[in-house]
Amino acid sequence: MSSKFIRSLGFTMLLAFSIPAMIMFQSQFVKADGTPTTLSADATEVQPIGDVWNRTELYFGMSKPDGKNVTSLEFREFLDREVSSRFPDGLTLLTGYGQYRSETGYIAKENSMVLILLYPDDMTNANENIEAIRNEYEKAFNQESVLRVDSLERVSF
Repeated sequence: MSSKFIRSLGFTMLLAFSIPAMIMFQSQFVKADGTPTTLSADATEVQPIGDVWNRTELYFGMSKPDGKNVTSLEFREFLDREVSSRFPDGLTLLTGYGQYRSETGYIAKENSMVLILLYPDDMTNANENIEAIRNEYEKAFNQESVLRVDSLERVSF
């Protein structure tokens, strides 16, 4: 067999397997009337799913200035006392590891807890509650700061 024939056969097989795969992995969306659709040239028909809610992430460092760490028990008690009372409808907590440059210029590396809060825009006192959580953690565990990240997200339950 000639090398031209083998290349041609290979290209044909590539197309034969690629086209069904591309069709199978098309993104799914929902039209304005609620019926499912795939991404098409007529993007005016595609509507995102869910409502727009606020998302706030808080990053809590677990190292104390005295070299000790915030214990799991201490953090759970803080969470129950300061967070759950302000956001009783739910939250997500992730463990992490990160680093930051301290006020003195030292690169600090430490374990962290990442709190994710999702809440509607009309939630009463949400910003004040979040700022109170940050302030209480900074005071309770002698922290320089608690990082806050805010965004808007599509949410569907």
